Amino acid sequence: LLAAVVDNAVRHATRQIGVTVTATPSHVVVEIADDGPGIDEAVLPRVFERFATAGPQRHDRTRQYGIGLALVDDIITRHSGTVTAANPPAGGAVFRIVLPSAPTGTR
Repeated sequence: LLAAVVDNAVRHATRQIGVTVTATPSHVVVEIADDGPGIDEAVLPRVFERFATAGPQRHDRTRQYGIGLALVDDIITRHSGTVTAANPPAGGAVFRIVLPSAPTGTR
């Protein structure tokens, strides 16, 4: 699951990606950021829909078919979590995954 989002960041990053994990008693937050071109504003609202891609140029360049992020969203939702994508003002893209923490003593 995280590998799919990190792989996406690696493919679109110019030089670097960052992964931050924050845990609270109730949630775990994972943010994956890259310094790439960001997500096309026309695609951003539907980036987690199946077959949503950034257009033919990106499709040809990355050989992706637009299903990976839809699967990520589905799995995270099934685990009572959320995933969002944004283009920060400084550039690049950031994906934020929020999942409930496991109760103490469980795996």
